[in-house]
Order: sequence, then C-alpha cells, then structure tokens
Amino acid sequence: MKARLALGYPVLVAAEGPVVLGYGTFGDFRAFPGYRYSVEHSVYIHVDHRGRGLGRVIVDELVAAANALGKHVMIAGIDGGNPASLRLHAQAGFVEVARMPEVGRKFGRWLELVFMQRVLDAPGASRPD
Repeated sequence: MKARLALGYPVLVAAEGPVVLGYGTFGDFRAFPGYRYSVEHSVYIHVDHRGRGLGRVIVDELVAAANALGKHVMIAGIDGGNPASLRLHAQAGFVEVARMPEVGRKFGRWLELVFMQRVLDAPGASRPD
C-alpha cells in the first residue's frame, strides 16, 4: 500500500471508528510504458459489512480518482466464484473481457479469474505514446 501511495495512487479506507469496513486501491496494470494509462484495482469489504452499498461507493471513488489522474482504462481481476463482485462491477459500468479457468489456487480449489474493464474516457482519446 505504501508503494501505491508513493506513486500517487489512492488507498481508500472505509471505517467506523477503529473498525475497518473495507478498502480499495489501484496500481499499474503492467510495468511497461505502453500500459501506463491502464490501472488494475482491488476492493475488499469485510464480510460483516457486505450488501450495504459500500463496495459501490469505493469503486465509484476509485473511478473518479483514476479519471483525475488521466487514466484511460480501469481493470478488475475477480474470482469467478464471487457473483456479488461480478454484479457490483457490471452495475458500475465494467464489462467482462476475459475468463481464465484454473489460473489461481486458494482454499484447496482452483480459481477462475474474470477480467472486467471500464473505459474511463472517450475511446481513442488523445494520449502521448
């Protein structure tokens, strides 16, 4: 998280007093100059605080921050077994662009990775190479 802050990227934390309800952040999608206008974000909401709209608030704030930084595309890498996150992102204007079966492993099972993206500004907007 410190590295993202050092690069000027946001780390958003939702809290009630000392209790962290969730967080969101983004960073470079790939470490090559040609991808500098694309970011990949992460959102986590504590299980006790899901279903209250907090995820949408964080995603919307991340999108606004990426726009303010002149980014062109925001990407989400989502576990295919997480329908709530897939739905949240679809409702926030993200579209599914790829499914990669069995590319991760967690809790004794293979994970499907779903990539969703949202174009943040007009397609073809002028950017220096």
